[in-house]
Amino acid sequence: MSRRSTLEEKPFVYVPVSRQEPDRKEFISHEVQKNLTGKIDFDLEVVSDYLFVGSGGYDFRGNKVFYSFFQSKGKITIPGTSIKGSIRATAEAISNSCISQNKSGENTFITSTHKKCKSENKLCPVCRIFGMTGYGGRISFSDAHPLTNISPSPPVKIGELFQPRRIERDENGKGKRKFYSNWRSNQELDRNYRFVEAVSKGTHFKFIFSFNNLLEEELSLILHAMGVDQDYRIKIGGAKPRCFGTVRFTALGGSLYKNPIENPTKISEESIKDFMKNKKLINPELLKSLSEQLRPKEDKTCPKGGY
Repeated sequence: MSRRSTLEEKPFVYVPVSRQEPDRKEFISHEVQKNLTGKIDFDLEVVSDYLFVGSGGYDFRGNKVFYSFFQSKGKITIPGTSIKGSIRATAEAISNSCISQNKSGENTFITSTHKKCKSENKLCPVCRIFGMTGYGGRISFSDAHPLTNISPSPPVKIGELFQPRRIERDENGKGKRKFYSNWRSNQELDRNYRFVEAVSKGTHFKFIFSFNNLLEEELSLILHAMGVDQDYRIKIGGAKPRCFGTVRFTALGGSLYKNPIENPTKISEESIKDFMKNKKLINPELLKSLSEQLRPKEDKTCPKGGY
């Protein structure tokens, strides 16, 4: 690795793992409707210079071979699973929940109480909402489709990517969650790079968030994890370490269904703010740590070197 790359500041930030034991309870049934069921339409705006969601394949244009953007029915699309995964990771980070995604080598950084849930009778807040093996979650995200037709972008140059760790060790030897800063991307690369097909800053997508039998505090946790009406932004898609993927979620309104017979009631912008006042599942210290570190920073640029 070059001396330059070792000296450059890396676009990583860390949120401590909650010191409290996850509040594990029995799962909530899908069958009996006692709580909030409905859907909310969302606008997804690309805030970073670029956003990339890989198709897993290659394409070529002119003399460049590049990683192609995911498509559905021949149109650029962001899969709902990509949105859901990023929101889940953020929801875990701001609540007293387990660490559901980690490699075997990272288990030494995690206290036994924070290892992923294994029983549907003992689920942390996020596993009760998003689900786990053997228990389907109570929320879903549709695929996000662009508001206007998007022509394929010229292939964008990014530095090589290396498999990241989700969990690192802090100065006290305890685990901490790793996120990626909202900096500007860097095209001034002279070696160790690849090309990807990306969409540009300012592109808008639309998707639907559906929920079934959620408690008010659970809906609030998800909305906070999305950064709705907050000053921080989360990332989705690929090339996050190269400062791609920062997005803004804006709720456009929706509907609540009390039962199959009654007409749905509308969800307004004000009612969404009211839901978010319920912070029963949110750890205020963790939320503060994440929000301070995930605010966009236009004055910082991704490193040129490898990391």
